[in-house]
Amino acid sequence: MVDQNTSSTGGGSAAWALFDTLGQAHSDASNDRAVPEVKLLDVREGVRIIRIAFRAGDVMASHKAPGPIVLLGQTGDVAVRIGEDDDADAEDVTLRPGSALHIDTSKVHSLSATEPATVTLLLLMGS
Repeated sequence: MVDQNTSSTGGGSAAWALFDTLGQAHSDASNDRAVPEVKLLDVREGVRIIRIAFRAGDVMASHKAPGPIVLLGQTGDVAVRIGEDDDADAEDVTLRPGSALHIDTSKVHSLSATEPATVTLLLLMGS
């Protein structure tokens, strides 16, 4: 759910928004496809706010984001590999509730979870 003020600022959008579903679990209990559920929650000035919900065993394959990103740990632990899977210089980080990770534009990364987990992805965009 998104709560926002009813007054708008010149551009027609609300000046603030409160998001209270960031830790919501994956909506599909079956594990037919081991991929996380990705949901665009909102687009605000300079940022896209996205919830990524993992079930145990879900993997988001290596990819690049079109802008810098910030991942915020909400529930559970998520393993993040920064770099190509076969790259000796790749680094592994565990994203936990209350932690945040910044990754530069076009840097290859992948995510996986061995337990139910959610992260909030902030995709930063030029204004």
